[in-house]
Amino acid sequence: MQASSGFGVNVTPSEAYITPDTTRINLSFNTDTYTSEDIDIQNFNPFLIVDGERGKEIHLPDMAPTNLANSEYLGTLHDDSNSGISRYYKTINNLPWAINIPESYSYTIEKTQIISGHLKFADWAESGGTQFTDWYQNKSGYRNESSIYQLPN
Repeated sequence: MQASSGFGVNVTPSEAYITPDTTRINLSFNTDTYTSEDIDIQNFNPFLIVDGERGKEIHLPDMAPTNLANSEYLGTLHDDSNSGISRYYKTINNLPWAINIPESYSYTIEKTQIISGHLKFADWAESGGTQFTDWYQNKSGYRNESSIYQLPN
């Protein structure tokens, strides 16, 4: 196997596997600032910033951008965001720009679309999350293993 090219780790089968590390984040809040009810995982809105440009945000589907997001990016290219109906970060077919998966997930090989590896993903997304809620699991007919990155034995 060749050495890593520096772009992406453990996503290209021909490149060396690198043992991942764990990052642990501890949050501390000022006394009497928040209650445990204020920190609700259903309303948690993590997001990515693209290419170091603060105004380019990617959120989970239908989670609103922050006030620092550049709204000119919404609704461009394949994005079907519409702030008037609180629709954000999805394509016209409901495919999300980001996903939150509650358990371990086998991801696709670099430059391979998720719908090529996880055969029920599009059905899940297009249904608004009502069908195939377990699309990421390793069930019969759910995967194309040739598109999934295989961890070394």
